[in-house]
Amino acid sequence: MKKHLKSEEAIPCNRILKEIYYMTDQPPIIPSGVEAIPPPPPPPPSRGVFGTKIPTSLALGLALLFFFMPFVDIRCNNMSLQKISGFQLATGVTLKTSGNDSFMGSFDKADPYGSPKSSNGGKREGNSYALAALLLTVLGLALCLFLKKGGGIAALLTGVLGAISMIVLMVDIKGDIRSEIGDASKDGVAISVDFTPVFYLTILLLLLAAYFGYKRTKEV
Repeated sequence: MKKHLKSEEAIPCNRILKEIYYMTDQPPIIPSGVEAIPPPPPPPPSRGVFGTKIPTSLALGLALLFFFMPFVDIRCNNMSLQKISGFQLATGVTLKTSGNDSFMGSFDKADPYGSPKSSNGGKREGNSYALAALLLTVLGLALCLFLKKGGGIAALLTGVLGAISMIVLMVDIKGDIRSEIGDASKDGVAISVDFTPVFYLTILLLLLAAYFGYKRTKEV
């Protein structure tokens, strides 16, 4: 009988507290001198895919890749004369001519006819709006890859500004062509400049990068 009482007295304090908890459904009263074990901290909330740099980096990376594809198709009498990539629009291009090259200018209103011309073509200066869009895309991609906290804001700003630069580029080129198309049509030359689907996809990717950047700021 004494041995049985001693075994009951030897029950650990934690076990007694556990039994009290299950019996009363109330947290036990911790006796003085007994250290309470704190509950484990809750797991951090999942950020999801939008909280990472993957969507913004992918969109800006594809947009940068599209800059090396044709943005503009120069057509003469319904025949494709030359296709110009976004990189060439930004840095300069040697244009092919067909006897009348005054309609092309230099894609830059600051010096529309300042470039040298020849019967085989002429080197034209890059368009400032195309250069701005290209630099913003490169900057946004770099910031998204290397910034942990500010990558979302960087993608948002560079994506919006890059898309605006592309739209202004389109308006700028169409304005230049419209001002020169009358002189070319007098010589029986039907000249047109068409923007390729790649050009519009690049604008869409920049806007998607801005949207993903906005979502990234909300997920962090």
